Amino acid sequence: MRRIATFTALAVGLVLMLCPVAQADPTLSPEDANFGKYLAQAGINNPSHVPWQTLIAEGHTTCAMLDQSATTEQWHAAVDRIAAGPGNFSKADARTIGQGGVNSYCRNYSQLSFT
Repeated sequence: MRRIATFTALAVGLVLMLCPVAQADPTLSPEDANFGKYLAQAGINNPSHVPWQTLIAEGHTTCAMLDQSATTEQWHAAVDRIAAGPGNFSKADARTIGQGGVNSYCRNYSQLSFT
């Protein structure tokens, strides 16, 4: 029984170390935590290990671009910018990151249908 408890504690510790969103970070706002949760639930992996603050900035920039013009063209420009950025993200992952930004930082655009 002691081995199972030890293994479980080690496994939980390893998961918390490997998942930056799961770690307690006093600099993360509730919106940032929501953004991280959205990306984790969507299965976004970070192949280039882009710093978490860079991903947060991508979410904010998506909102700023939509503030300029809440159009399908602007949405595609935001997604293209994320895909071309430092993370080497696929278009699908870039769309998910952008949508995570909208859901976390500028919910007023969440009802828009950007495809």
